[in-house]
Amino acid sequence: MMVYFKQSKNQIEPKKLTAKFTFGKKGKEFEEFNRPVDVAVKDNFLFVADSGNSRIQVLKINPDGSLSPVLSFGKEGKGLGEFKYLSSFAVKNNYFYITDAGNNRVQVLEIK
Repeated sequence: MMVYFKQSKNQIEPKKLTAKFTFGKKGKEFEEFNRPVDVAVKDNFLFVADSGNSRIQVLKINPDGSLSPVLSFGKEGKGLGEFKYLSSFAVKNNYFYITDAGNNRVQVLEIK
């Protein structure tokens, strides 16, 4: 699939997008997802909110754009680092702000 964009006068905009890779499949094991709902990028890493598995999966973004698994964090529950239905998150500096819809809260995680 290719998508074309209009080029504006003062900005460089992509002229097309071409589908290149997919990563993962449905499941609960490492490198599998169940309702991924949001992503964030920090440096060369992609963080995926894997809502149905109550965890965040971290993938390295390779130079060719493909993804390699690094780690998985979290489990279902109500404690720190536990989630029930992640819905979105944001990254600022070395902190993640995660909406944990099933527990009606926002969790803050520090990236080290």
